[in-house]
Amino acid sequence: MGSHAARLTWSVSTWIVLAVAAFFLFQSEKKIIRQHEALDAFDASVRVTTGALGDVRHTQAAYVATGQNLSTWAPRIKSLLHRASETLDGLKTMAASADAQAVLLVATSSLAALEKLDGRIREYVREGQTLMAADIVFSESTETAADVARQVDLAQIAEHKASEASEAATRRLEAYAAGTAAILAVVVLGLLSWMPATARPAESPAASSAPPDIWLQDRAVSVDGISSSGDEIPLRATGGSGSAAGVERSPGTRLQPSAEVPLKSMAELCTALARTRDRNELNQLLGRAAESIDATGVIVWLGSTKGADLRPVLASGFSEEVIARMPPVSRTADNAVAAAYRTGTFQVVRGRPGERGAVAAPVLSPDGCIGAFAAEIKDGKETSDRVLAIASLVAGQLATTLTALGVDQGSATSTAATAPSIAAILTAPVSTAEHDLVHTPRSATA
Repeated sequence: MGSHAARLTWSVSTWIVLAVAAFFLFQSEKKIIRQHEALDAFDASVRVTTGALGDVRHTQAAYVATGQNLSTWAPRIKSLLHRASETLDGLKTMAASADAQAVLLVATSSLAALEKLDGRIREYVREGQTLMAADIVFSESTETAADVARQVDLAQIAEHKASEASEAATRRLEAYAAGTAAILAVVVLGLLSWMPATARPAESPAASSAPPDIWLQDRAVSVDGISSSGDEIPLRATGGSGSAAGVERSPGTRLQPSAEVPLKSMAELCTALARTRDRNELNQLLGRAAESIDATGVIVWLGSTKGADLRPVLASGFSEEVIARMPPVSRTADNAVAAAYRTGTFQVVRGRPGERGAVAAPVLSPDGCIGAFAAEIKDGKETSDRVLAIASLVAGQLATTLTALGVDQGSATSTAATAPSIAAILTAPVSTAEHDLVHTPRSATA
């Protein structure tokens, strides 16, 4: 359910439903507009028909008026009746409701009766029976014309009711479609917000060795301990195993997912670290560790469980001269190395664009923290689970290795005759502030 394919399927399905609902709404609105236009045309024809019928009633009175000529008014009345008949036929074609069509059929029959009455009136006028003609004009003909007009009005009312009912039904369907699409969109958005972006791989043994407490620092800190001011954002592990996967992330800060730690190579590296008794070989192993976490350089800082200042004792990517000149780092200094040493927790320094990040893992012995393993990381990988796991494993193994090589709580004992011992480097005098440290490259700012 949390896979990329599932998220994509849900997203595409939602967009399809929304598109179908939008198309339905668009077509429904077009249908309603067409209905309104047809109703307007129907109303216009009704007005023409009723107007023609009213003219017929008023004009027929001229048949029996004194001094009026039949030949003058007969063609006009015939034209009005013809217009009423044509518009009435048009109304029957335009009517969409069955009720309107039925009423219009009755109106057509009434109009035919009106035409017959007009013919009778003309005959009486020609025969000089003006009184009989007037009786028909003001009684039967007037009532018949009024009936036709009334029936046309009833048809108009029936057509309006049918149009309103049809529009109401269409509006209900539009509401159902829009509501369904909206509910589906909300549900899918809710599901997607709860879905993990990708399925997390099974936690490896290497990853489970990460320290239980990790502090992600938002400040510039170099692997040699020199730092600038900034704020710390705590990330506390929620699991007792100390797994990097169990880290509780603060808002706006996300550890980057990474590939599974190569267990075999890490096992070989840890075994080699445990067996080495030579400083040069240990430096080479640190170089392997640096490659495994994409570090430009690594430094091992050593103090004591009693809180002595930290000094660099081993490094990869830095010359021995540079290491010898590095000043000690105070236990209370405001940087990642001192923080890892002081608190015994893993420190991460985020790199800004164009700059590198760094990590500092505490070197823990049974009696407490005796130092820190610091590394400058390339390509913004300092927050990846892989880097956290490998750095923690190397730091954990270094406690045993450094003790075996003769460094214990700040004491120094030489173990190699052919190269300077770790103890010698630990006790060597450091340079003053006037010396500039030069190596490739050393700072990783957040």
